[in-house]
Amino acid sequence: MATAPEYGTVGPLNGLAAVTRVGGAAASETWAKGAVLINSSGTIVEASTTPVAAIVGVAVHGVASTAAEDKVLYYPADAAQLLEFTLCGASAASHTLAITDRYAEYGMSVTAGGIWYVDSSKTTTNACFRIMAFRDAVGTTFARVYGKFSGGVIAFAQ
Repeated sequence: MATAPEYGTVGPLNGLAAVTRVGGAAASETWAKGAVLINSSGTIVEASTTPVAAIVGVAVHGVASTAAEDKVLYYPADAAQLLEFTLCGASAASHTLAITDRYAEYGMSVTAGGIWYVDSSKTTTNACFRIMAFRDAVGTTFARVYGKFSGGVIAFAQ
């Protein structure tokens, strides 16, 4: 059982090859690895604390003070991409993984340190991430989960 959140790691399920894309960042952007990224007038920026639209993907690497159109690598938010995050409660408090979390749709939040996590307290208006599978066992606190951004919130909706 985890005793503290393992933030920031995103990637493919069971070691499968992850799809990545390159995009142009807006000027003066700074974010941590695993940041949720959105489209802003054709450039990539870190999302606000509760992203619910235009999600482009998740940062592969952290960046510091980008110049306009600096190239950034990200895991795209699309129907084929499974992403891994820590499941927490409100304000990054512990959440104990339950079987009912599978296929649940929750929102995303970010800590003051810029680390993104799935927030089990966001279940209605701000829900944007559907949990598909668990890396950790049911009963684990700060469990790692695999999932996808919901079709209605991603920039690449088809």
